[in-house]
Amino acid sequence: MRLAFLLGKVTEYCCYGYCIDLLRHLANRPSGPHENATSFTYELHMVGDGQMGEELFNAMNETKVWSGIVGELTTGMADLSVAPMTITPERVTILEFTKPFKYLGMTILVKRERFKSNLASFLQPFESTLWVLVGVSVHVVALFLYLLDRYSAIRVLHRKEREQATNNTSPPNNNNIVVESSRENEEVVKPKYDEEFNLSSSMWFTWGILLNSGIGDETPKAFSTRALGMVWAGFAMIIVASST
Repeated sequence: MRLAFLLGKVTEYCCYGYCIDLLRHLANRPSGPHENATSFTYELHMVGDGQMGEELFNAMNETKVWSGIVGELTTGMADLSVAPMTITPERVTILEFTKPFKYLGMTILVKRERFKSNLASFLQPFESTLWVLVGVSVHVVALFLYLLDRYSAIRVLHRKEREQATNNTSPPNNNNIVVESSRENEEVVKPKYDEEFNLSSSMWFTWGILLNSGIGDETPKAFSTRALGMVWAGFAMIIVASST
């Protein structure tokens, strides 16, 4: 629809509003100290489909076309658009926008849900399946630590030295025993390596690392078990950091 100028005092417009006033001001803007004069004539028309413009797929020639105002600008049907159009990343690639004259923040409002805390609220960070897997992994790692430490080379050597010290009738070597005094001042021969890293100690070790409650005095001695312990400590750190 064209803008009609009638003779007389009455002027009829097809459109009105802030955008039209802004267009009229730009078309007749005088020069200023920091501004250049702009003077141009224009003809207004409403977009055919009444849309701002979205990218559509044309199945006939397998190309993408734009509808609405964006489509008329890209095809040359219009030279300028004055409209409250939203600046999107797709439109920026094919059009040049001026600075927005109005900022609009869109917000979605929903009803706040009230959650009742219960005794199992500390389990909410993870699903029940993950908690079960964490509990199973604790016992599996404890079993592997016990087996690796029991059949490691250093433990086998310690057991042999203890057996030799027990079966030896001669005074044992001072490097393999310690001498303790009883209340009756009797000397008791005790091997150094009588404390084994048993399954109970292994369970306490893995749970202590996971819960950060201490690992006790009995710790793995072999390199393989200590390497597995470091891996388990890293896993426990990730689990604790994710749940808090």
